[in-house]
Amino acid sequence: MDVFPNRGLRLVAFLIDLSFYYCVVTFGANFGKLIAVVVLASKGATSGQLSEVALSGIQWGMIFWSNVAVFLNYGILQGLSGSSLGKMVCRLKVVREDGEPVGFVLSFVRSLCYFVSALPFYSGFLTIFFSDQSKCLHDMICKTIVTKRDADLSVLIQDPEAEILDRHVGHSDSDQAA
Repeated sequence: MDVFPNRGLRLVAFLIDLSFYYCVVTFGANFGKLIAVVVLASKGATSGQLSEVALSGIQWGMIFWSNVAVFLNYGILQGLSGSSLGKMVCRLKVVREDGEPVGFVLSFVRSLCYFVSALPFYSGFLTIFFSDQSKCLHDMICKTIVTKRDADLSVLIQDPEAEILDRHVGHSDSDQAA
């Protein structure tokens, strides 16, 4: 069984995560507007004041709920299960290069590194086409890989002593394959 998913599946998972993010941010913007307007209207504000505070409510709602979305999806969900919402749907997971679980902190840092992958012109996401393990720049920075959820990760774990012994004895990977 192949460990790494095809690139298209990773893209679908990312788009699902992005859709979740935008839904939460849209909700947050409207909720922030509603709360700000209701609070000020109850204090007898004028329509000019209401429209001004509505814009402020939208901005603060977007800021707050966008952080909540990132924290929940990448910090909590992906940190605990190895999969964000999109990766769950696509049956993928993020692990460390040695196959160990990614954990909360590394998962959250990896999601923040999306900003590095996005600059300039999303070029960090294009590295997926040139990497043996289909890694984006944020995967390379955080030393993580995206695998199929049911993949046998034992192939990722290499015994360093066996590698040293192979070099010492004179075996190469091509000799062992024969």
